[in-house]
Amino acid sequence: MTTQGFGMQVLKARHGDQKFTIDIDDWFNRVEQEPGYLFGYMYEQQISYVDTIQASHTKLSEYKSQMNDMTDELERLKVSKEKDKKQIAELNEKLAASNRKLKLSEDNNKRWETYKNEVEKWKSEKQLAEAARAGKDSARITELNIEVAFQKQRIEELEKKSGAHDIMKDEIADPTEGTFCPPSEYEVFSSWLPEPPALVDGVDIKFANWKYLMEMKFRENHDHFDTPGSRLAYLISCTSGEAQDQLLTRLRSKILKSITDVPEALEYLEMVFHKPELRSTDVHDFRFPGEDTGSFWRFFRAFVWNAVKHELLEEDWSPKLHEFLQLKLDKDIGDFSSYQEGTSKELAKEVFLRLLRQEWDDNVGQVEPENGRANGRTNGKLVKN
Repeated sequence: MTTQGFGMQVLKARHGDQKFTIDIDDWFNRVEQEPGYLFGYMYEQQISYVDTIQASHTKLSEYKSQMNDMTDELERLKVSKEKDKKQIAELNEKLAASNRKLKLSEDNNKRWETYKNEVEKWKSEKQLAEAARAGKDSARITELNIEVAFQKQRIEELEKKSGAHDIMKDEIADPTEGTFCPPSEYEVFSSWLPEPPALVDGVDIKFANWKYLMEMKFRENHDHFDTPGSRLAYLISCTSGEAQDQLLTRLRSKILKSITDVPEALEYLEMVFHKPELRSTDVHDFRFPGEDTGSFWRFFRAFVWNAVKHELLEEDWSPKLHEFLQLKLDKDIGDFSSYQEGTSKELAKEVFLRLLRQEWDDNVGQVEPENGRANGRTNGKLVKN
C-alpha cells in the first residue's frame, strides 16, 4: 500500500507477522546510486522466504510423524478393544452358563424343599392322627373304667341291700336265734332319685339348674356313695360332649391342683360353664330377658380347655386370656393393664361388660317399634363368630 504525506511516498508491506515500511523515494535514490542494491535486497528476501518455507516443511514433517504415531496408537487401541470385546463376550457366556446352573440348582432345591415339606406334613398329620386316635381311645377307656367302677359300686350297694334283707328275714322268721332286732335298726338306703339330665354345653340345661339337681342328688342319695371316687364317677356319668371333655381334661392335668371330690369338680365346671350375673346398676349394662350373648362365652370355654390341655400355669391364665380374646374378637377391649387383678373368670366378666357398653354406644337411640329392642341387638350377638 502506498501513502503520501509531507512530500514523500511510503510503501507499507507485510510478510507473515512482520510489517515493513519503505520510503520509495529513498529506495529509488539508492538504486540509482548503487545498481546492485536491488539485487542484494531481493536475494535477502528470497533467502528469508526459503528459510521460512524450510521451517514450515520441518514443522509439517513433525506433524506428519505425530499423526502417524497417533494412527498407530489408534490401531493398537482398536485391536485391544476387539480383544476386550471378545473377553467380555466369553465372560458373559460363562456367567450365563453359571446362572443356568444356579437356576437349575435352585429349582432342584425348591423341589427338594417341597418334597421334604410334604414328607414333614405327612409325618405331622400321621402323628396328629395317631395322637387323636390314642386320645380318643384313652378317653373311651377312661369312660369305660368310670362306668365299670360305677356299676361295681351299684352292685355292692345292691348286695348290701340284699344281705340286709336276708338278715332281716331270718331274724324275723326265728326270733330264738340271737337277739331280735326290729327291722328299723337295719341299714336302709334312701330312695334313688331320678337321674339328672346330662350337662353337655350349658345350653340344653343351664349350668345353675344342673348344679342344683346334682347337689340335691348327692344330698338325698348320699348313702349310695361311700367314697369320693364313686361320687366323682357318678358326676362324670352325668356329663357328655364338651362338658365331659372339659372335666376329663382337667382331671388328667399334671400341673394343676388335683380334683379329688365332687365339690371341687362342680366348682371347676361352674367356672367354665356358668355365665356370671353382671350385678351392675349402670343402665348401660342392662339387657333384655333371655338375650343371647353370642359367641363370647364359647371363646372363654375354648380358652380354658386349651389352657388345661396344654398345661398352662394357672397364674398365666389372665394375660393369656386377654391376648386370646383380643385376637378372636373384632372389638377393642383395651390393654391388659387397664383391668383389675383377679381370676380369669373375673377378667372375662369385665371384658364382657366393656363389650356390652360398646354395643350400647354403637346402637343408642336405634329402636325397632315392633318389638322394642335396640337395632343391632335383635340378633343378640356381641361379637362375630
